[in-house]
Amino acid sequence: MLLLDNRLADLVRGYDRIAQADLRLQTEWRANLLRKYAQGRDQHISALGRYLEKVGALKPQLSVMAYIPLAMLLGGAVLVLVGISLDARLGTGFIFSLAGLSLIVAGALGIGLPIGLWLWQVKLGKPAPPEHPLRHDLLPRLMPQWRSRLHGVLPPPVSPHRDACSRAFVEYLMNVPLDSMYLLYHLELERGTSAELIALGIKGVWVFVVKDWRGKVSWRDGKWSYERFDPQRDAWTRLDVSPPETEWQHVTRCVSQTLAQRAPDVLKRFPPLARPGGGIVFIGTQTLYDVPPTCPVCWGTMQTWSQAMVAAPPIVGLDERSIFCLLDALLEQHRLITRQTDTISMSAYATKLVRQAEARVTEWLERR
Repeated sequence: MLLLDNRLADLVRGYDRIAQADLRLQTEWRANLLRKYAQGRDQHISALGRYLEKVGALKPQLSVMAYIPLAMLLGGAVLVLVGISLDARLGTGFIFSLAGLSLIVAGALGIGLPIGLWLWQVKLGKPAPPEHPLRHDLLPRLMPQWRSRLHGVLPPPVSPHRDACSRAFVEYLMNVPLDSMYLLYHLELERGTSAELIALGIKGVWVFVVKDWRGKVSWRDGKWSYERFDPQRDAWTRLDVSPPETEWQHVTRCVSQTLAQRAPDVLKRFPPLARPGGGIVFIGTQTLYDVPPTCPVCWGTMQTWSQAMVAAPPIVGLDERSIFCLLDALLEQHRLITRQTDTISMSAYATKLVRQAEARVTEWLERR
């Protein structure tokens, strides 16, 4: 599951913008790139034909140019041999040997001319084929890049003890492999009321109240009992606690009212979203629970709640845009209550990604 940044805004507009841009890049811009590539291929074929004709005409010339220095090399070698022979008999072969060496040097230098022309015209002059645009990641999918900006991080704890338990549950759910499920942490939906954790997505709306009750937890006749072991007194001490379902019902009512006011069309199309699920989360790993099956309160541990969400059937037909409408509604209410100003516009970020992608494509087209 993905934890969202509470500063996010304009999710739906950003999603629409990036989805339209992805479609345009994969159709219109892709067609332009392939058309330009086809033109480049045609030009390359024409240039390659001219190159082959040029090379074919150059080969006889290079052959003639190579004969002369080769003849000089052979003549120089003969003169050197003659000079050595005369020097051995008459002592006068120095002049012939010097002349032969001169011809050999001149012939060696002369060989470099046709070789240089061959490298320049045949090897370096061969036209390179055009680069295929789809092999250079010119048209990457923008949606994954846009989604990566949704990631949030857990804020620093305000109350170390109270925040520790809810943070533990958030971190646990972030490792649950559920696609299209988003987490909202400590969302202010009403003055004085903070939703500890909301999970929203393809599996519906889930509201959780997290309790760090370690020891013994029991429920009898509509009342919760919480006992903690006191090592100094070597006895169990009963603690006064308020019923957690009251807090959950209040937060759930705030979530339902916010969605009904700000996203009524989505709730009308998908009625299950109007009835949030979830309940009480106990994070104590060594807690003893004595809660009969007749207890009407929805409760569980981190493991049981994660398993419940994984096993829950997805809401039929619920699309991602509708999910972002619900997230936008809750985040807008949070900004209204907290008067938050340092927002992150996902619409502006989408526009930035689109402009960068179009600039890359335009630059590639202009360079060719």
